[in-house]
Amino acid sequence: MVSFLLWLRDFVVLFLCRSPICSVTNDSSFDEFSQKKDIRLSLLRLSFGTRILYIITYDQNGFAIYKVLSIDELCAWPRMSEFSQPLSEYQDHLNILSKDKVDVEIDYLKSCLNDAANSKNHFHMKVSIYLVVLSIITPLFVGDLAKMFKNNPKELIQYIVMGGALLACYYFFKTSVFLIKYLRTKSVEKMVFKRLKENPSVHKLAEFYYARKVLLEQQNRCLGSYVRHIEENLLIFFLLAICNYILCQDISLGTMIDFSINFYIN
Repeated sequence: MVSFLLWLRDFVVLFLCRSPICSVTNDSSFDEFSQKKDIRLSLLRLSFGTRILYIITYDQNGFAIYKVLSIDELCAWPRMSEFSQPLSEYQDHLNILSKDKVDVEIDYLKSCLNDAANSKNHFHMKVSIYLVVLSIITPLFVGDLAKMFKNNPKELIQYIVMGGALLACYYFFKTSVFLIKYLRTKSVEKMVFKRLKENPSVHKLAEFYYARKVLLEQQNRCLGSYVRHIEENLLIFFLLAICNYILCQDISLGTMIDFSINFYIN
């Protein structure tokens, strides 16, 4: 009984989180809900991928007629200029180390950089797979979409299929927005460490590796967030597209059977 109540609670929370009407979310989780204090209650929630519009909403700051939340507010793409304070502190740390200890620091930073690069490559591979999946599903879905809206609906199942198709288009749009957001990050500026070129030394090399480590870790945090939203929206789009495809085949088959029966009767 307890497990059922917990399941029911999670289901209700998930429904309210995904529902555009009377939604319950957390700003810090962006379009999701977790057991945190910054709960947002909204009468209407319209999601446009990387931006969400809340209408008649309430949070810890009080009521508001509307609120626009962007994923960049929570996970802005990092730039090297933002890490001047950590770099300054790390320079002070290096100044008290001997050359041997700096060499140990460099080996550690190289290992961290390797892990960060592997994580980024993993994200790139996943997004490449999702693009292939999307390129396969989308033509099939668009073909069925044309069939659905070509004829006027006459039965309840046809209205349901059309509603599911519109919902699938909505999740396709959200998936595309996050994909574009992800792909734009691949054309970011390359970090140039001028001081390393001007005064090459093991201390400057360690500073360079540390700067790259901090930058890559923050970039991976953003990429991980983008990929997670791509996965969620793509999965829902995939399920809706498959269901609509199956139902369209059933409707087409039923239409053919009715036509054959009427043909032979007449």
